[in-house]
Amino acid sequence: MSVADVAVKGKRVLLRVDFNVPLSGERVVDDTRIRAALPTITDLLKRGARLILATHLGRPGGEIRPELRLDPVAARLSELLGRPVCKVDEVVGREVEEAVRGLAEGEVLMLENIRFEQAKRLTTPILPVSWRNWPIYLSTMPSEPPIAPMLPPPEWLNISPLWRGC
Repeated sequence: MSVADVAVKGKRVLLRVDFNVPLSGERVVDDTRIRAALPTITDLLKRGARLILATHLGRPGGEIRPELRLDPVAARLSELLGRPVCKVDEVVGREVEEAVRGLAEGEVLMLENIRFEQAKRLTTPILPVSWRNWPIYLSTMPSEPPIAPMLPPPEWLNISPLWRGC
């Protein structure tokens, strides 16, 4: 099964991507990993998915480090897609839930650096519980377990992406 086999029109799709890219200040220095995900992202958007992107940047060790926020990554993705990419400053919580509820078909939401939540997820299943209402989970990172080390709820799909990551 591949991403192309999943009916996504009108559905919230959580897509785990590898956007761990080098930054220089507020600028992405090398967007190779972002570009590698574009075929999957574009396909899902064209087919009407309400796309939620989850990625990490660097190794913040569960701490919020301003230099590892994903704003420059979201801006670069927006440039490459030629459409807005909404970015929230949280991984879970009210801001995320409201942004997800407001997503229309063909829109993109990027969550904050998932490694900012590392300390919480080592002691509680906060990520899967918070994300349980999003019906489809896809990963473009075949070598990494879904939201490692957390396991997704069984109703989520973990299927092969349209591309293999770097």
